[in-house]
Amino acid sequence: VNAAITSGGGAVTLLANNNITFNAVGSIDTESGSATVTIRADADGTNGGGITMADGSFVDATNGFIDVDATNNIILSLLRTTTDVAVDSTQGAILDNTVETHDPKDIIAARALLHAAAGIGTSLNPLETILSMLEGTGGTGGIFIDDMGGLVIGAIMSANLAPAASSTNGLRARNTIRVTTTGFMTVREDVVSTEADVELEAIDSPVVTLDPNLAPTGSEFPNGNGTQFSVVTDTTDADEDFILTAGARIEGFTAVTLLAGDDLLIDLHSAVFAGTTLTIRGDHGNQDVGTGTHINILGSLKAPSTLITGESDADIIYLRPQALT
Repeated sequence: VNAAITSGGGAVTLLANNNITFNAVGSIDTESGSATVTIRADADGTNGGGITMADGSFVDATNGFIDVDATNNIILSLLRTTTDVAVDSTQGAILDNTVETHDPKDIIAARALLHAAAGIGTSLNPLETILSMLEGTGGTGGIFIDDMGGLVIGAIMSANLAPAASSTNGLRARNTIRVTTTGFMTVREDVVSTEADVELEAIDSPVVTLDPNLAPTGSEFPNGNGTQFSVVTDTTDADEDFILTAGARIEGFTAVTLLAGDDLLIDLHSAVFAGTTLTIRGDHGNQDVGTGTHINILGSLKAPSTLITGESDADIIYLRPQALT
């Protein structure tokens, strides 16, 4: 793709029996509406094929679905829509372009479903996204994603992404899973590394808001006047809260590290398992000096060594786990 492709609101489909390559000025723009953009390398399934997007190239589906498929590596510059993105590499990896002089974001969408046989991003060059919801599998590789603006892991429900989303349970990979976001992070389905570590972080900022929600009945913490203290159940970008809920589990073969910029909740019926060390830290980074963290452990924790800590402010750590081993 050596030039701009515009469709005036119509669908765009690119099929190749081998590779698909976008040069720096190659792009697809549907301009309006909700038409689908489909990009498929190795369309006949016989010779292999990957997709490479040079820095500066982009796909903009406006409000439509973006579906990107290849047998080999998929190297992204920018995929942008207000709705859904699916990227699937059956034998390769999903990677970020190594040269980024234009917009560094790789995927901007409401929901992203990513499947790769050999990893998603790398530790030195993670995918950069602006997403509301994320699910994916990294195969024999890892999953490395830096997000902006708040993120829900799991529980995607979208006609565009069914049935693949319904058969994908959160995030899973053989190697390291590391996901960060500049807003809240809520984990509603499992995050599992079968042979390495898991690190999830809601990155702190100087902004903090009070949560109007209260601890569930039976989980009160005495604060001196007999009332309940607030618990992290909000999903506002202003708070960098970390929430594990809906019976989901986080599991690392080695270490698990959970970092909340503000408050942290391990909800009832949810669990965290670590093969070596488990670290749970609220107010990580302490950008809002003077405001402490609330850490609420209501679910289950299992690790040979567990550290639960805040920073240097007035913190409340409430431990009423269903299991602690």
